[in-house]
Amino acid sequence: MKNGVVYYGVNRPTPVVFAINAATGTEIWRHNGPFANIVSSPALESGRLYLAYTDGTVEALDAANGQTIWSVIHPGGAYSSPAVSGGRLYIAIHNQGLLALDADTGSQLWLTPMPGPQWSSPAVENGRVFVGSRDDHKLYAFDAATGNTLWTATTSDWVQTSPAVANGVVYIANNAGTLYAFNAGTGSLIWQRAVSPGFAIGSSPTVANGVVYVASALDASATHFDGKLYAVDATTGQVLFSDVVSEGQGEARWVQASPTVDNGVVYIPNYGDGTVAAFWLNAPTPSPTPTASPTPTSTATPTATPSATPTATPTSTPRPHSTPKPHPTPRPR
Repeated sequence: MKNGVVYYGVNRPTPVVFAINAATGTEIWRHNGPFANIVSSPALESGRLYLAYTDGTVEALDAANGQTIWSVIHPGGAYSSPAVSGGRLYIAIHNQGLLALDADTGSQLWLTPMPGPQWSSPAVENGRVFVGSRDDHKLYAFDAATGNTLWTATTSDWVQTSPAVANGVVYIANNAGTLYAFNAGTGSLIWQRAVSPGFAIGSSPTVANGVVYVASALDASATHFDGKLYAVDATTGQVLFSDVVSEGQGEARWVQASPTVDNGVVYIPNYGDGTVAAFWLNAPTPSPTPTASPTPTSTATPTATPSATPTATPTSTPRPHSTPKPHPTPRPR
């Protein structure tokens, strides 16, 4: 959302992108996409809305009226969301790697190979692009201008979430339920924490006020569900708080989306039963509730471990309030 306008895409079965007045819900414009699906979220920069589709189409639209500025097709398709920085558009191309396009024209600047399917969306900071890779369990750091690989860091399981970068630290979670903090400059491991052992972390991390927020999903058999929001100290990896996003049981506790923090409240939608939970950050100094986890073991390469940069200042103890929404159809990833 920007300037009072919300942008989003839906599948019908062909995708439609909407611009909606945030105050009234009135439709401003709609844009019909190709005969494909839109899995990613749009990126907004300098009056342009950037979109990616599963058939490989990448588009730039005029954010004011939805008209196409440019459109290109790259074989492989995109399941990640685009990121825009420094006049470049970055997006992970399924089963190929990380693609960089000229944000003004759509022309290809570089494509750096990565193994296996790509579900993670890139994050850009300080001349580096960070993105996760599923099958080789790694977090990659690329030079934003050239696409050269700067470093890789290995985790213990599939990486399907997207990285979050704050204060020189990259946070990313994997399907083993482990959250990692790596030095953004070197890839060295700062800490790792088994937040939800045995349950994949389906949501990408969100960092705010020295706290990392993530949510857990389901186990490898897709028959057991954890469905909790976790608040983790960004400096130490200590679990400060956890609670279920939905009071339902079984598949109702299936969380895939990432938390959003705004004005002292953490919002998170629940995939399993279609509810949205709001956790109120109501206390100035929460009492941390540690969660047992294995002793952190470094898996990143290179191996030097620096001191963490961020200073954790958690501001509250969350309290959930749920608002029902229509029930979606769960789709295992």
